[in-house]
This record gives sequence, C-alpha cells and structure tokens, in this order.
Amino acid sequence: MTLQRGDDPRVVPIGRRAREVPLVAAIVAISLLIALVKPWGAAPAASAHPSPRTPGATATPSPVALASPSFVVVDPAADWCYAGDSWRLLTIQEDYGRDSHAWLPVTVSTRASGPADPAVPVTPVRTQRALGLGFCTPYRATAVALRRVTAWRLDRFGLASPVALSSITTDLSDPDHGDLFAPPASASLRGSWAAGTYVFAIDSRDPASPRDWFAVDLQIDPLR
Repeated sequence: MTLQRGDDPRVVPIGRRAREVPLVAAIVAISLLIALVKPWGAAPAASAHPSPRTPGATATPSPVALASPSFVVVDPAADWCYAGDSWRLLTIQEDYGRDSHAWLPVTVSTRASGPADPAVPVTPVRTQRALGLGFCTPYRATAVALRRVTAWRLDRFGLASPVALSSITTDLSDPDHGDLFAPPASASLRGSWAAGTYVFAIDSRDPASPRDWFAVDLQIDPLR
C-alpha cells in the first residue's frame, strides 16, 4: 500500500480477532455445560392434590357407570338423596356423550284428582338422553314412608296411559329417601326415556297422608 501525501497512517491489530475465537467458543461450551447439569435443580413436579373447590360447590355421590347404552348401574353404597330438605326431581342424563345427574326443584301437589288434572305441577327437563327419572323426598324435614309410586304418560290430547316403573335404586340405604326409574319398555327410545309428559303419584304408608303428585315434561334433543 502506498501512502499519499497528506494521508495519516492507521494501525490495525491483526491478532485480536484470532484471540477472540477461542474465548467465544469457551463461553458457549460453559453455557451448554450449565444447561445440561442444571445446578439449580429440576423444576418442581405438578401437585397431585386436587384443585380447591369453587365457592358454593357441593359434594356429589360416586359417578354413574354406564354398562351399556340401555342400562345404568348405580352405586348401592351411595345415597342419591343425601340432602332430604325438600322434594327434588332426580335425573340421570347424557348430553354430548357425557352422563350427569341432577337434583332439580320440583313442586308437589296433594290437590290433584288424577294424572290428567291440570292441578298437577309440571317440571320441564331437556336433554339428549334421559337414562333415569325419579325423585327425592324431604325426609329430613318431614318423615315420608313410601308405599307405592305410580306413573302415567300423557298423549297430545291429555289422555293418560299407565307406565310400568322399574326401580334402579333398590339397594339404597333407605328406600323412603326416594327412587329412580329406568326407561320403561313402553316409553323408551335407544335406552332413554322417550319425550313426553310423565305424571307421578306417590302414596305413603300412612293412610292419613294425601297422595303427592308431580309431572315431568321431558324434551329430547337430537343427538349430534
């Protein structure tokens, strides 16, 4: 290189970059070693404890085990009517492939004269499959001694046809707490109660007790 007049000479170090390469390689190697050894310890494992219950959540009996689409197995050790503070409509439902059970407020009347009497209060239920329909008595508030449960299905003209009931909770701790019924042969569809209005009459072993009436307006949604 030839310097022209007026140019200032510049000194460029040529050995510095050669010394930086080993230094950078050493830093990278140390970083990889630290990442592999992890001297700070492994990350903590997820807790095996269940998450806390949300406020207002209540305990429920053991889940229902479905042996087949048309047969429901209920845990005989579980008292499905554990509350017992008022009348409840007890249902086992299946929606979008998942089964659930529910206790719905239900109004009971002692003034009805028969299943077609408009005085029978009606509770609506909507589901894709109704695997079980039943009720719970207010056994904690009032002693109820069940003797017989009778059911009818109303047609579109309001005429009542008897429905044979088959209990699926015969092994519960106390039959006076309530009952749960499988889909009847005369009103079933693919292992589910068929859509319609069902009227229930509950007789007590006490002859002085009036008959209790309630009805269920069951609406079946199509399976998707």
